[in-house]
Amino acid sequence: KRAIPYLERFARLVPEGPEEIQPYYLLAEAYRRLGDQQQAKKYLALFQQAKKRRKARLERVFATKSFLDTAEAHVRLGNRYLKEGNAALALKEFQFALERNPNLPAAQEGLKRAQQALAERKKK
Repeated sequence: KRAIPYLERFARLVPEGPEEIQPYYLLAEAYRRLGDQQQAKKYLALFQQAKKRRKARLERVFATKSFLDTAEAHVRLGNRYLKEGNAALALKEFQFALERNPNLPAAQEGLKRAQQALAERKKK
């Protein structure tokens, strides 16, 4: 119980921001171990809210900076994998491309080439 004033002081020092989630969890766990369920629930709820905000922010960042999920991008990857000799990965990429645009001739042709490469490898 002597730790509670220190925990309260620590709680006031916790910076607010989307990246600051661990202190909430640590406070929730400390209060839980001390038997103060009300405070533990409060900080666990704050932890969960901060975690959701952080996840949403990261999803927005990755959505703008990550791989473009287009049929054409998957065709390019499929062609690269074929050149590298990885027909299995190429096949998957051409399938992804066709899911996004079933009428894309480059994806249809690439899929056939990848299937042929896999069939030839099985013959060996």
